[in-house]
Amino acid sequence: MDNNYKETQMLKLNKYAREYIENKDKKVDYQKISRQMKEFSGAEYVMFNIFDENGKDFTLVGFEGNRRNIEKMMDVIGYNIIGKKFKYEEGRNEKFEKSIVTRVESLKELAGNALPSTAMSIIEKVYRIDSILIVRITKDEKTIGNFTLIFSENQNENDDEMLKLFASQVGLFIDKISFEQKSLESIGRFQSLLKNSVSIITIVDNKGNYVDASDSAAELLGIDKEELLGKNFKEVVTDKNEEFMNTLATISKTKKPVYKEESYHIDNEEIIYESRVFPIEEKDDEVVLFGSIANDITDRKKAEQDLIHFNNLIKYILEHNPSGVAVHDKDLNYIYVSEKYLKSYNVREEDIIGKHHYEIFPDLPQKWRDVHKRSLKGEVVREEEDPYYRVDGSIDWTRWESRPWYDKDGEIGGIVIYTDIITQQKEMEAEIYREREQFKTTLLSVGDAIISTDKDGRISLMNNVAEKLTGWSQEEAYNEPLEKVLNIINENTREYCENPAKKALALRKTVEMENHTILIAKDGKEIPIEDSAALIKDRTGTITGVVIVFRDFTEKKEKQKEIEYLNLHDHLTGIYNRRYFEEELERLDVDSNLPLSVIVIDVNGLILINDAFGHNKGDEILIKSAQAIKNSLKADEIVSRVGGDEFSIILPKCGKNKVSKIIEKIKESIDKESEEGIPFSLAIGFDTKVESKESMSEVLKKAESRMYTNKIFSEQSKRREVILTMLSTLHEKHPREEEHSRRVSELSYELGKAIGLKDDRLNLLKTAGLLHDIGKIAIDYSIIEKPGALTEEEYLEVKKHPEIGYRILKSSIEYEDIAKTVLYHHEKIDGSGYPKGIKEREIPLESKIISIVDAYDAMISSRPYKIRQKTKEEAIRELERCSNTQFDLDLVKVFIEKVIK
Repeated sequence: MDNNYKETQMLKLNKYAREYIENKDKKVDYQKISRQMKEFSGAEYVMFNIFDENGKDFTLVGFEGNRRNIEKMMDVIGYNIIGKKFKYEEGRNEKFEKSIVTRVESLKELAGNALPSTAMSIIEKVYRIDSILIVRITKDEKTIGNFTLIFSENQNENDDEMLKLFASQVGLFIDKISFEQKSLESIGRFQSLLKNSVSIITIVDNKGNYVDASDSAAELLGIDKEELLGKNFKEVVTDKNEEFMNTLATISKTKKPVYKEESYHIDNEEIIYESRVFPIEEKDDEVVLFGSIANDITDRKKAEQDLIHFNNLIKYILEHNPSGVAVHDKDLNYIYVSEKYLKSYNVREEDIIGKHHYEIFPDLPQKWRDVHKRSLKGEVVREEEDPYYRVDGSIDWTRWESRPWYDKDGEIGGIVIYTDIITQQKEMEAEIYREREQFKTTLLSVGDAIISTDKDGRISLMNNVAEKLTGWSQEEAYNEPLEKVLNIINENTREYCENPAKKALALRKTVEMENHTILIAKDGKEIPIEDSAALIKDRTGTITGVVIVFRDFTEKKEKQKEIEYLNLHDHLTGIYNRRYFEEELERLDVDSNLPLSVIVIDVNGLILINDAFGHNKGDEILIKSAQAIKNSLKADEIVSRVGGDEFSIILPKCGKNKVSKIIEKIKESIDKESEEGIPFSLAIGFDTKVESKESMSEVLKKAESRMYTNKIFSEQSKRREVILTMLSTLHEKHPREEEHSRRVSELSYELGKAIGLKDDRLNLLKTAGLLHDIGKIAIDYSIIEKPGALTEEEYLEVKKHPEIGYRILKSSIEYEDIAKTVLYHHEKIDGSGYPKGIKEREIPLESKIISIVDAYDAMISSRPYKIRQKTKEEAIRELERCSNTQFDLDLVKVFIEKVIK
């Protein structure tokens, strides 16, 4: 490089540097920097990437070059890459990290797997890329971004050192802007904290001078914040100065925070603060800046003391609370009563709180008054049964207790009286026999089978349902051992099950029968049952027997089997589902099944079939595929539907040669199915585990990878076949459409020829004319063939056919070039067409041609919705009338003058 070149480049760098220094926006204009790099390097295109914090993933933030070509490039790729984040790709990114400037041999080496290979091939052919440079932008040896420079032939005349200088300068600018933004944000957050904090925050230097403070601190000290800053601590809080400076000295020595609780007397009131003083900044091993955060905890301290006392009181009351509770002070005034107490004595809380106990109950017998005196002296007095005579002469039986309670100083503060009205309990005892008999009647009438035994497991009671299921009558079963009547076995092992009564008695808790329990009735009939055994206890908690509840499980068992089947099978095809596949793969992954093979299958073109023929036809294809695969396998070879259009097969003890034969058999079955209807095919891949150390998940991944490779090469050819089948089906359903498409194809060819289109483009136009209405394959027959005008809903349905046709044709590489022509053939020059509403030059030329020819043929041909067809002259006048609104004026003139006249 000559000196003139370097001087010129250095002048550019100086110019850019001044712009960066003078930048006032506090933002980085990535597109501007991309333009500068393009100007500086002379590259045809410049891409500017910024890396994430992880230094791996990056986002394309700037793309400079010929704008039209860039947009074409994005059309090829299929999406806008500006602003798109690209994930880290191992192996590709590392080679760009070895130096600041890296030369890349091809677009494939640059993009790796980030872009489709077909797209990259097209881009390389169209844009004739000669060389590519990657220029890294670093900070502290870490990549924060890079430039991708793309040069045409003989365009790259750069000095790497100059590119490094440019990248370094950009890195410094980005770092400067980032630092400034973070600093402003940090300062703003800190100032907001100081302004709004309810805590007392101060910052002082090692001399005790205030450097900063929260608004709350200034307010507490009674000084404006601006006046406070710069003052010394001893000027503001004189009596605490010595203690405060000692605290600073301690922190300066230990470099650790100090926590304190301090009392201040403000307006004759004690205020307690909890504070933390801590080091902020050090210089030459000496703390030069300190922070302090303090909070008023006076209310909290008082509340804690009150709460502790109150909690102890409540805890005390509740711990000794058998029933209704009344709390009195030492003068026997009510200070608390429980809800139960109020209800028991028919009084209201507002009528008794604060009043003397004897004022509420003036006729209280002397024995109670003596009890109260004893409790006030510290004695606990109680009675289990005691009569209470009400004013109306009735008697209630009570259980009560009187005990003292103590204040926080340990002195007796009053008494607590616990009372329980037990009159109802005494009355209930008289009813126990009657209730027992009612319980017996209930047991005999419930829908479940019930057997009751004594504590030795001998039957004391059976209801009618139990008699029916066991075949034993109550009289026959009475006092017999439970296992003789309830004869139960395990359905799978045919072994006798443990006696549930004995098990419940041994474990002293409720037990349930094991799954798969079968009751063998007296006549030998086997009935699946489910049951439980629960202990019977008397009022003292003593176990007196066991009650066994069981029911016929036959119907429920059948439903469970149905649910189990549905859980493990695909509802559409009837074969196993993904859950079963994963469970079986894990179960069969043992050495005894080696070699263990897995086949992965995908139905090609299912989305296309669904779009064109509907999901019912797609489901039919899936069912045929599943059946063909299943019929190609043995009974112990497992096939499952693991996804929408994916199947997987597990083949235990099956080597690669045998797998290949099975695959051929599957393909033959599918070919036969395909010949009888819509053509479809399968993409198949497999792999085999031959050694125990191999991971089955890796084997499955390899099989999937081979399947996807196979799919890439097999799907396209089948798609063309499917598309031609669709066209044939459309023409069979609507013969008029076949003639219309043929005429549109021929007239479009003639119009294209008349305006000078040549060779391939002319042939593509002719094909587009033939296929322009293929999207109607998905439109309901009754709408296409409807006589008379369409409804608004029907017309909206018809308007979908260009987009449907576009999706169908786009799926095949062979028809990809004409897909857009078909998509836009109903657009209008004034933008009022469909589906996109584009206009004028936005509409492809071929679409404009087909639009004219399609309309012309529709006017002069017979259609169900028209009363009569137009004459040629009428159609020409209509084309001329709609020129420059619906049709291209120049093309209409050529069509009229050179094609149809």
